[in-house]
Amino acid sequence: GAAHDALDSDGSAVVLEGGLRISPSEGFSIDLGKQVQRWGKGYAWNPVAFFERAKDPNDPTASREGFVIASAAWVRSLPGTLAAIGFTPLALPTASHLNSDYGAGRHGNLGAKLYLLYADTDIDLLWSAKGSRPERLGIDFSRNLGANLEVHGEWSRASGATRRVLTGDGTIRSTTGHLDSWLIGARYLTTREVTWIAELYRNGGGYDDGQLGTFYRFLSDAYGPGGTPAARSQAMQLTQSGYGRANPGRRYAYLRVSAKDPFDWLYLTPALTTIVNLDDQSWQLTPEIVYTGWQNLELRARLVMLQGGRYTEFGEKAASRRLELSLRLYF
Repeated sequence: GAAHDALDSDGSAVVLEGGLRISPSEGFSIDLGKQVQRWGKGYAWNPVAFFERAKDPNDPTASREGFVIASAAWVRSLPGTLAAIGFTPLALPTASHLNSDYGAGRHGNLGAKLYLLYADTDIDLLWSAKGSRPERLGIDFSRNLGANLEVHGEWSRASGATRRVLTGDGTIRSTTGHLDSWLIGARYLTTREVTWIAELYRNGGGYDDGQLGTFYRFLSDAYGPGGTPAARSQAMQLTQSGYGRANPGRRYAYLRVSAKDPFDWLYLTPALTTIVNLDDQSWQLTPEIVYTGWQNLELRARLVMLQGGRYTEFGEKAASRRLELSLRLYF
């Protein structure tokens, strides 16, 4: 990747995925290397994605960098209502120079996924042991309710998770307990090949409108004329502890509408996406158009528009409008 602006220029090259796969028998494989596990059925968010970097809800299909993981996969087809079963154990080790951005300390970070295809419903039971992060349990499902309608959902619980909250008097309160997150959504394809994706998401570790408002006021004061170095340092720590996530709020709604080759415009896919913070009523609207008429190339234009009051999530972004042009090469 490369970036350039009036203050700085930077460039880097990163291997997103790669490794070694061994398949000693049919239905069984062993993988070692940089992997993105892609756990979960959600489109914009995945509460059960225990072993991967978080999606960007603004661009959920974008490629992401994996972690160095050792995993195995076993799958078997069965007769009857339970049509298939699969099991995936894995280990994500952390050390000072290995997967250090997953979490601190030297841990094996074990986990497993049990897959079931039961009564035409995809079901995953997921687990992550305590290590660099708290122990987590989860379940997801996906089911087609017809030729054009699919419903999906996820639920996860982080046990013994620590959550830091800034109070109105400027102190930080830490609490430890269970954090439950869930998502429910649907995907519908019309006869004219218009795809509708809708999701509701509750972030168990997120902040409600009052807590976010307190943080944004503190941030404004810390970097204002009367701000002190200590206050700016505390603001940075809070940002890194959770307030600076892509969507730090508690409850969200997501809707995306895309049309393939509308009006016989070949290779063009226009789309409209909106994300709403249901607590503070701020929102983001993104119209875009993608052209794929060239082999292995994708040209995309997006206009990101943000709206919200002062001290709300989308109202406090650095810019209320952003135009993006991108060219992707696949090989």
